[in-house]
Amino acid sequence: MPKKPLSINLAEPKIDLAEEILDWSLKIGKILIILVEVVALSAFLYRFVLDIQVGNLESEIKLKQTVLYNFKDRENTYRNLQDRLSLATSLTKDNSKVFKIFNDILNLVPQGITVNNISLDESGIAMIINVNSVSALSSFTTGLKNYSNVQSISVDKIESKTASSTLTVSMTITLKKG
Repeated sequence: MPKKPLSINLAEPKIDLAEEILDWSLKIGKILIILVEVVALSAFLYRFVLDIQVGNLESEIKLKQTVLYNFKDRENTYRNLQDRLSLATSLTKDNSKVFKIFNDILNLVPQGITVNNISLDESGIAMIINVNSVSALSSFTTGLKNYSNVQSISVDKIESKTASSTLTVSMTITLKKG
């Protein structure tokens, strides 16, 4: 095998501007293509990360929806209780005398009488009570007559329930003005 003779050329090579521009643009083009492919591959892989996050968030939302659904009845009960408490607070601030009268009348109820219904209107207080004995009813009406804020007592209806041996009494208590 013949060896190639070595050639030593000390002269500067000819610079062809068109070749240099072409060489430079090819190198830059290759770098740009590689960068674009890296960005596209990164975006493709980042999409998988986002899909995993979306799946996790959807399962977390479903879990929280289940928790909220399970506590819905308790929340409604709690809000109802809060509304009633705020109403009671506002009523006691505005009508403290009326509630004192309510409390005093309920304290006059002797043993043997069960209050089924008590309501307040413009004319006075309406009550429906169950009475075990006539003496308990008599002592209650006597206590109401002696109470200073009561103007009059009206027994509207007396109904005897023989099965439970009680009397159901509907009465209206008229309060004094002022």
